[in-house]
Amino acid sequence: MPLRQREGMWHYRFWLDGREYTGNTDLVATERNRNAAARKEAKARELVLNGRAHELKLEVKPFSDAAAKFLKWADGEYRESPKTAIRLRTSFASLGQFFRVTPVSAILPGHVDDFKSWRRTEHEVREVTIRHDLHALSKAFGYWIRHNWARENPVRGVEIPSDKDAVRIHVLTAEEEVIYFDAARRRLKLSVESLRICAKRASLASPWLFPGKLPGTHLAKLNGPHGRVLDDLAVCACAHRRASTKKGNVRAGARSSKRPLASRS
Repeated sequence: MPLRQREGMWHYRFWLDGREYTGNTDLVATERNRNAAARKEAKARELVLNGRAHELKLEVKPFSDAAAKFLKWADGEYRESPKTAIRLRTSFASLGQFFRVTPVSAILPGHVDDFKSWRRTEHEVREVTIRHDLHALSKAFGYWIRHNWARENPVRGVEIPSDKDAVRIHVLTAEEEVIYFDAARRRLKLSVESLRICAKRASLASPWLFPGKLPGTHLAKLNGPHGRVLDDLAVCACAHRRASTKKGNVRAGARSSKRPLASRS
């Protein structure tokens, strides 16, 4: 019989070319599941006939080992884009801490949801950071599936946070700094009091020129006339380095390497 009951589950067993093949269908041994189990047995037989018998049984790979293999592959795969490989390693620092030696084949969508919750509560990271982590994990599962270490990508079964609220800060180069302040002198109409305050701030030991809302945080944009100058200069300042760019790339940038415009209090 191709199907047999073992420990309450349907198992298959068949012979091809003098070799026995067995496996668990993961279906409870009831009459209702018999046809579904028979289909799994037929699929297993087809894999063997097509020379893909290795796919019948996954290779158990701990997350730590699988992650090391994936990151080594990524270093070579993205050698022309090293920032991508660095971003993957950054995400796997937390992924590895959470999943440790869990077999990658045993990771379910619920475990990925647990990881998201852990990042929010333990590390209090932004949603866009979790988004990057999940994209890194999803890319890794594609690699692991190809190596027969996992059958499915559990990231596809969870909700990935949006990046609509992400803040991207572009730090001005020395050339862009000249363009900004040249335009600012022509566009900004500061009162005498405003000029006095800016001069006072510029003379302080603090590396920050404009105050922020929270200590250590950056401003997504500068309000008022400063913001309008940055918006007006967004295209020309970046076109200085690239042929094309989106308006708004230059938001809060650096007055110099030691005096950024985005700020803290």
